[in-house]
Amino acid sequence: MTASTVLEGAVAVDGADAFPHALRRLKEAFPKIGWNQAGSAGPRIALSADRGMKEGAFRIAAEGGTVSVTGGGIPGVIYAVESLIAAGGSDPARMAIAGGTVEDAPGMLYRTFWTWDHSTNWELSQVGVQEIGVFNPYSKPPGGFLADYKRLVDFCSRNRIAAIVIYGFLRDTHGGIAAAQELCRYATERGVRILPGIAIGAYGGVYWEGDHKYNLSTWLKANPQFAATMEKGVGFQLADLSFPLNFP
Repeated sequence: MTASTVLEGAVAVDGADAFPHALRRLKEAFPKIGWNQAGSAGPRIALSADRGMKEGAFRIAAEGGTVSVTGGGIPGVIYAVESLIAAGGSDPARMAIAGGTVEDAPGMLYRTFWTWDHSTNWELSQVGVQEIGVFNPYSKPPGGFLADYKRLVDFCSRNRIAAIVIYGFLRDTHGGIAAAQELCRYATERGVRILPGIAIGAYGGVYWEGDHKYNLSTWLKANPQFAATMEKGVGFQLADLSFPLNFP
């Protein structure tokens, strides 16, 4: 039987620059260990990605005072670290790791949440919460988009959910391109893909809401000859809005 490895005191983290969220999670889970403070001869966790592994798969090999974590991309490394944290015990100054080698991978290839920006509610203290709807205006404060989706990204990262589809991804009322870029940076560090929900001829086009050349309504105003109309409107129409909206 392979002896277990115990990490305590000062522990080096090789690869921390490439996987900053892995180091962040280790510090959060075991705050009394001196992560990334050991010398070259001390105990260590070595983080690396292997392009030959499937995305999300990982291997953990513990021997002596060294724990080697190899992952299929950033997701694999993050999933491995979350696995170590889950099995590492409750002592904030001591992390226990089973000896030997463990290999694992997500059981499903496609693991995705499909969402609308206006009714994704993870920061429940803010005003403007909506629970249902399609094409809804965004009723939360501008910062609500990142407040909700960063919490959702954290959940996905810890539970091996690979991606989040977001309809309404680009919308002026919650930060437009700058907020979208910030969310993508945040999600990439945590091994989660952001997949904008886009329909070229519907759903607002690429840029869901705003005076932007890739917004469908803006484009049709400049190119009305390409607009399609129905013989009879479906449901009731709200024609006075700055973007087309109807409810069947």
